[in-house]
Amino acid sequence: MDGAPDHTVVTVGVIAVPAVAAWAALAGDAFDAASSTAPAWILNNFARLFVIAADVFPVMCVVLALSRFDAIRLGGTGPGAGV
Repeated sequence: MDGAPDHTVVTVGVIAVPAVAAWAALAGDAFDAASSTAPAWILNNFARLFVIAADVFPVMCVVLALSRFDAIRLGGTGPGAGV
């Protein structure tokens, strides 16, 4: 990969952001209703997933730290390249 942005991601962003802004500007009541009910829906449907992920992540970090992968260098070989 040469560091160029992914054109699909950029295209979706360029289309989605103005579309949401136009929705908010042109249909303010509908946008207000949707944006005020969305957080409650997300919390009702995904709260358990968030709690499980928050519990599993530290356990996974400890397991990886104690496994044979603890010696993997995360940088190059020059001075100041490692973590």
